[in-house]
Amino acid sequence: MTVPTGVPFPPIAALGDGNLGGDGWGYGFTAGVTLTPTPTTTVGLGYRSAINQKISGTLALPAQLGGSFAANTTLNLPDMVSLGIRQRIDPQWTLLGTMEWTNWSRIGTSVISASLPPGIPTQTLPFQYKDGWLFSVGAEYQASDRLTLRSGFGYEISPISDSVRTPVIPDNDRFWASVGASYQIWQGLTANLAYSHLFVRSTSVNISAASGNPWFNGITYVGDVQAHVDILSIGLKIRWDEPSAPVTSKLIIK
Repeated sequence: MTVPTGVPFPPIAALGDGNLGGDGWGYGFTAGVTLTPTPTTTVGLGYRSAINQKISGTLALPAQLGGSFAANTTLNLPDMVSLGIRQRIDPQWTLLGTMEWTNWSRIGTSVISASLPPGIPTQTLPFQYKDGWLFSVGAEYQASDRLTLRSGFGYEISPISDSVRTPVIPDNDRFWASVGASYQIWQGLTANLAYSHLFVRSTSVNISAASGNPWFNGITYVGDVQAHVDILSIGLKIRWDEPSAPVTSKLIIK
């Protein structure tokens, strides 16, 4: 993982910014459970663990401040909980719904550890995000034995608020519009194609003394961002065995 970013130096902002670059690795786990309360209803609950990502690299300062120094920090990346519901209406139509919570508030502020020259305070990355949420609905249409068509719509609440937004990551709430398809090439091999367009809300960036933005370093930055995102994904799924027949149970009263 590489994290390049401009690092503010409040007392000496006129001399320029620092640049933090590094890499590292972390580990975590995922877990999930699937419930089938009725033959046509499937409920899935998933969890992805948090990761404390340790980053080691170099903090490059302006030449007047001594150049580059070895540095390290830790990013407290979020855990995630997702809930999905799949309801088959008839042999052709299936409705889908998803709710996802991401614990971005745990990222807080990352402190950069480095042996800096006297007079230069400890540097921080004050992310200070809130939690993120995603809500989506969709539908599948079984067009043939081999072809399945999909469409969906979602709304995502960004973890980045106006009070901490920067031009490096000018994120904001967005709407998702998605379409996709699956085609069974032959038994056990399926091709998937999906396209999503994200309509991102108009975004303002206000880094100034009056705004209270923690990234303020003595130089005011005020602006607006217009953005959209296009995502195209292609995948192949190979299955080595036949899916098991659903387990059914009967209650017999005599």
